[in-house]
Amino acid sequence: MNFEVGFDFKIEEPMEFDLDLITNFRGEDILRYRANNGLTGTTSFEFTISDGFDFAETSRKVIINVLKPQFEASYKGVLLNDRVRFDLKDVPVGASLPITFQIENVGTSSLRLRDLPLQVTNNNIDQYEILQQPDKSVLEPGETTEFIVAFQPTSTGNKNNARIILLNSDFDSNDKDFRIDLFGRGVNDETAPAFLSDPEVSVAENLKSVYQIETNEWVTFSLGSEKDESFFELESNTIDTLKKLSFVTPPDFENPNDGNQDNVYQLDVSATDLAGLSTMFELTVTVTDVANEGIVITSPSMISVDENVTGSIYVATANVPATFSLGNSKDESLFSIVNAEISFNSSPNFEDPLDVDTNNIYLLDLIARANDGSTAVTELAVAVNDVEEVISSTRQWLENSEKEWILPNPATYTFSLNGFERAEYQQVSIYDFSGKELISYKDLSSNSFDISSLDQGVYLVIAAGLNDILPLGRLIKK
Repeated sequence: MNFEVGFDFKIEEPMEFDLDLITNFRGEDILRYRANNGLTGTTSFEFTISDGFDFAETSRKVIINVLKPQFEASYKGVLLNDRVRFDLKDVPVGASLPITFQIENVGTSSLRLRDLPLQVTNNNIDQYEILQQPDKSVLEPGETTEFIVAFQPTSTGNKNNARIILLNSDFDSNDKDFRIDLFGRGVNDETAPAFLSDPEVSVAENLKSVYQIETNEWVTFSLGSEKDESFFELESNTIDTLKKLSFVTPPDFENPNDGNQDNVYQLDVSATDLAGLSTMFELTVTVTDVANEGIVITSPSMISVDENVTGSIYVATANVPATFSLGNSKDESLFSIVNAEISFNSSPNFEDPLDVDTNNIYLLDLIARANDGSTAVTELAVAVNDVEEVISSTRQWLENSEKEWILPNPATYTFSLNGFERAEYQQVSIYDFSGKELISYKDLSSNSFDISSLDQGVYLVIAAGLNDILPLGRLIKK
């Protein structure tokens, strides 16, 4: 039985309800219930009852997970607390600083944004403007939307306590407000921005991230074009005071790309503030070598497989990027390797082993070659297991048998056997079609076989005696 509940209720979740305590059940959408701890309530919700559900079953309890929305607001991926004081710092008079906020529903049911479009309220409302409204009024679980606020001071001094209230609720109209208080200062800016970051930095090879460039005020960052700038990228083109600098492709110490190929990259970074004043920053990034520990094959050196297996049986791996091949002095001719995956050329037969020692343990040399030309070799042992041939013979028998032993079929919880001489057999077993035994019944006196633990699907039912195996048919589990 599956319930989807769209309400808030003052019980710790998940809630457990006892079906014995239901006092009234009306129609398709109203259920009056009493929880185990004595609290009562009435609500409407959607629910389904699966076919064959028996209210008289011994188990009477149902777990109900209450679905609730959960509102989160963030700036540049950093979560904001409710009633947050968001400091926009200094902005030149007459300039405009846009800030993008993101809203996400991280809950489990729909979230409504109410009282749209958003408004700036409280104090200094003429100093702030909503440039972009949320493009959605309903957020499903995992969905996001954005809105953009601009600080546009018209005079110098503090422009504090402007407020944006994000009213949200679930679909039962249980309202909650999230408040962002905006603070900022209007200034007369006549000074170019200053960089606060170190002009020299070292990074290890194979790492993409370099560091964060920082300035003393809001700026737009850009890279030059006359040095090694083409090997780098900035996080985004938004106005900010911090900007992440990264390599476009992780550097390789053994194959430097800088202008004079000495692993010392030179680049110019420009910062332009909101007043239009710019500063150029010369940055040196030195790539350092990382000791090569040599290639090592990391996949197992021994595996076992069942006879008659087909397809890939093994995936080769190493501690560095590598290509793989097989040797030629052992049992390798019986195998193929493609894209690091090994398979038998022909399915192995336990009764007719083809390995050199004919003991069903196949040996082969696995060779790995790294990009720098270094190699590693390991001996791989593949043991082949014997598999009883019950399933293949059962399939053939079933194709020719029309007797209906299993009733009911399909079955949901239990089945019985019709016309089956139980006294002649010691057990009844259920197999999947790979030959794996899933359930074995040794007490055959009741002629009732519990299959409630099985997943939906098709299975084989087989009876076994001292000297006889009797396939009883296919069982369909609903």
